[in-house]
Amino acid sequence: NHLVMSTTAQRKDLSDPQVINDFALHVGDETRLDYLYVLTVADINATNPTLWNSWRASLLRQLYTETKRALRRGLENPLDREEQIRQTQSSALDTLVREGTDPDDVEQLWSQLGDDYFLKHTASDVAWHTDAILQQPADGGPLVLIKETTQREFEGGTQIFIYAPDQHDFFAVTVAAMSQLNLNIHDARIITSSSQFTLDTYIVLDNDGGAIGDNPQRVRQIRDGLTEALRNPEDYPTIIQRRVPRQLKHFDFPPQVTILNDAQRPVTILEITAPDRPGLLARLGRIFLEFDLSLQNAKIATLGERVEDVFFITDADNQPLSDPQLCSRLQEAIVQQLQAGQASASPARVTF
Repeated sequence: NHLVMSTTAQRKDLSDPQVINDFALHVGDETRLDYLYVLTVADINATNPTLWNSWRASLLRQLYTETKRALRRGLENPLDREEQIRQTQSSALDTLVREGTDPDDVEQLWSQLGDDYFLKHTASDVAWHTDAILQQPADGGPLVLIKETTQREFEGGTQIFIYAPDQHDFFAVTVAAMSQLNLNIHDARIITSSSQFTLDTYIVLDNDGGAIGDNPQRVRQIRDGLTEALRNPEDYPTIIQRRVPRQLKHFDFPPQVTILNDAQRPVTILEITAPDRPGLLARLGRIFLEFDLSLQNAKIATLGERVEDVFFITDADNQPLSDPQLCSRLQEAIVQQLQAGQASASPARVTF
């Protein structure tokens, strides 16, 4: 079981109470949790010390903290989705009302956002987003909010929140623009409201792995770049043609692509392990666009010179992928894109 905790932290949606409850059931008690936490940290550091960073530490800490809370609450009495949503909304509303926001305006906006939004964000972030959205002019274009994360699970990163009318190529455009801005994406939460607005949150670091920090000039550059890209989405294919740095060309290995349907939720899980490349997410975004796929969520993990990314996708009708031939074509397209420019000709590993 020595990989269970790191795999869960990096590949599963830790905002989902069911994920936490399943992991708590597997671990069993707090003593085992403590031991597994220490073993996981030691194992990652011993295997390759360069893989250990504040981001990976924060993911493991979040899983540890949430699991300990679930064990103390009692596995026979798990926190359900509705209760978690109520708690988040109540706390966020208290903050907004204290700041003078009309609760009726808040309730009207929230009724359009859907449950997933409140499961994936803290009360403080919900209040921050809500206040900005309500103040945004109707024709003000995309809203881009940027700040250093205050959540312990995302320490060291910068949160970018985007609110704008949904468009089919939104993910592709966004990640292409971030690639051009020399940002590394470490987490993505993709949500579309019932009013057809997208509410996407990305946790990013600079390309060198460092935090953006309190740098008003850099923050302004990122905000302006993203706003311009989202206003002119037709330009995005031209900004992902970046050369692979020479040092990365030495880290070639066959990509692995796995597609499976989630047993608990109506989504298809796409797992990709491959050498890291500039613009990789932007290239994947273009494939999603070509196959008419919708991205529901993503777990982005860059481990040194390799990426281990998990995407939760649906078809154009928001249903899991059910056509084996479609899945096969999707895998072939992804593998072709991932192997482009690789020195090795090793075959990819594909699973369905």
